[in-house]
Amino acid sequence: MAPPLPISSSQLLLKTQALQSHQDAMRSSDPHPDIHLRPAKSPNVAMVSHPGWPFYRPLLTWMGTQRRRMFPIHPADQTVATGALCTLALKIMATGLGVLATLVIARILDAKGYGTFTYAMAWISVLLIPATFGFDTLLVRQLAAYASQSDWGLMRGLLRRTHQVVLAISLGIGTISGSVLWIMANHLDAQLLFTMGLGCVLLPLMALNGLRQAAMQGLHRVVTGQIPGTVIQPLLLLGLVCASYLILGLKLSAPVIMGLVVISACVTYVIGTQLLSRAIPTFVERAQPTYRTAQWSQAALPLALLTGLHVVNSQTDVIMLGAIHGVEQAGVYSVASRGAELILFPLVAANMALGPKIAVLHAEGKLHRLQQLVTASARGTFVLACPIALAFLFSGDWFLFLFGPHFLEGTGALRILSVGQLTNVFMGSVGLLLIMTGYERDAARGMAMSAGLNIFLNAMWIPMWGIHGAAWATAMSLITWKVFLIISVYKRLHINTTALGIINKAPQ
Repeated sequence: MAPPLPISSSQLLLKTQALQSHQDAMRSSDPHPDIHLRPAKSPNVAMVSHPGWPFYRPLLTWMGTQRRRMFPIHPADQTVATGALCTLALKIMATGLGVLATLVIARILDAKGYGTFTYAMAWISVLLIPATFGFDTLLVRQLAAYASQSDWGLMRGLLRRTHQVVLAISLGIGTISGSVLWIMANHLDAQLLFTMGLGCVLLPLMALNGLRQAAMQGLHRVVTGQIPGTVIQPLLLLGLVCASYLILGLKLSAPVIMGLVVISACVTYVIGTQLLSRAIPTFVERAQPTYRTAQWSQAALPLALLTGLHVVNSQTDVIMLGAIHGVEQAGVYSVASRGAELILFPLVAANMALGPKIAVLHAEGKLHRLQQLVTASARGTFVLACPIALAFLFSGDWFLFLFGPHFLEGTGALRILSVGQLTNVFMGSVGLLLIMTGYERDAARGMAMSAGLNIFLNAMWIPMWGIHGAAWATAMSLITWKVFLIISVYKRLHINTTALGIINKAPQ
C-alpha cells in the first residue's frame, strides 16, 4: 500500500504566506466597508455584518430550518448534492438531445423502420449483459472503496483487468451473434438482418464506453464521465443524420441509422478514453498493479445477474411486442416508453452522484448520515419528477404527435407507464443502496422475481391488449420489484428509502 503524498514544511509555509497576502489584499481593496467578513465560529460559516441583518436573519433562519427538515443532509455531504445538481443539469441537456435525436430519426423513418431500429437496439441491450459481466457496477463500488483505503495498486489492477475481460467477452459475443445471423439470413427480413449485423459491431463499443463511464464515476468524475456518452454522442449522431439526409440527400433506413450510431460510438470511445486517462491520479498510474481476478469475478457475477435482470425487465416488453404484433407496434410502444423514462432522469442523476458516497458512508459505519442522504435524495427527485409525470398524464398526446401521427396510438401506454415510473421515483434509490452496501444478492432476487412476473404478464396481456397490455405488465412488475427491495433495505440496514422521509434512529 503506497503512503499518502507528504507536504513539506516549506510548501506549507509558502501556502500560509500566500493565503495571508491574499487576505491583506482583500481588506485593502474592500469597496463595501459596511459589509465585511469576520472570523467565523465554524470554518464553513462566515458571519456577515450589515445594518439590515437583524431584520432578515429570522427569515433566513426559518428558511434554513425548513430546508433541513425537508431535505436533511449532513454538511460534509453537500458535495453529493452539488454533484447531483450538476449531473441533473447535464442529464436535462442529454435527455433533450436524446429526445431530439429520436424525434428526427422517427420523423425520417416510418413507424416500421423506426420499429426495426429499436427492436435491434433492444436485442443489443440484452447482449450487453454477458458482455460487461457486471464489471461496470463493480468498478463504481470498488474504485471508491479502494480510493478511501489508499489501495492504489488495486485500483490500477482493477481498471486494467476489467477492460481486458470486457473487451474479450464482447468481441466473442459479437462474433457468435454475427454467425447466428448469417445462418438465419433466409428467415429474417433484410432490413432487420443488416441492422442487427451492424449492431454486433456496435456491441464491443457500447460495452467499453459503459465501462469507461463507470470508471469515471468511481473516480468521482461523475459529470465529466457522462459528457462523451450523453452529450457528444447524441450531438454527433444528430449531426450525421441531418448531414446525410439534408446535405447528401441519402435515403435513410434502419441499417443506415445503425451505421451512423456505430460511427458516433467510435468517436465517443476515443474521446472518453482520453478523459479517463487524464482523470486517473498519477500515484495510481505509478503504482504496481495488484490483481484479484477471482475475487472480482465472484463479486461481479451477482452484479451481472442483477444488471441482466434489469435489462431483461426493461426490454422484455419491446421484444415480446415486436415478436407478437410486429416491429411497427414495437416502434410505437418504444416512443411511449422513452417518453415515460424522462420521469426517471432526476433519479438517475442523483444515483450517479450517490453511488460512491453510499459505499464510503457504509464502509465507515455512518448509517444515520446515510439515512439523511437517501431521504434528501428521494424527496428532491420526487419533487422534480412530478411535473414531468403530470404533463404526460394530461398532455401525452401532444408529446407523441411530435414524432408523427402514427405514434398517437401509444398515448394510453404513455399514461400507464408514467404512473409506474413516478411510483418508482417516489420509492427512492433502493436498488443502488443494496448494491453499494454489498447486498446485491437481495437486489438480484427482487429483480429476478420482477423479471419473471414481467415475462408472465407480457405473455398474458400483449396478445389481448397489445401495447396497453405491455404497459400494464411493465408498470406492475416495476412496482412489485421496488416494494420487495424497500422491505429488504429496511431489514438489512433499517433505512427508509422513500420520499416519506421518516428518519429512523440508525446507529451512528
